[in-house]
Amino acid sequence: MHRLAAVPGSTSPQEGPVYVEQPGAPVVLLSSADSDLAGLASLLADQPQLVAGAVRGLNLQALAHPAVIDHYIRTSLAETRLVLVRM
Repeated sequence: MHRLAAVPGSTSPQEGPVYVEQPGAPVVLLSSADSDLAGLASLLADQPQLVAGAVRGLNLQALAHPAVIDHYIRTSLAETRLVLVRM
């Protein structure tokens, strides 16, 4: 686990990383492009029977801190079989 002595830009010692709590899925798309995530959201809305709970998406900016990455891998990616990262 990573610990911070200080968070840049923060004046409050209570502020820290925001952990991502996302249900697991066999396929996860991590992208920095909002258009990719919007397309995935549209597909999930239009064709839920195709990907019913099998695909998740997340913006890479949500994983900006090493502790958040560790937590996300341990919880959300525990049973994931494919992670697609678009940078």
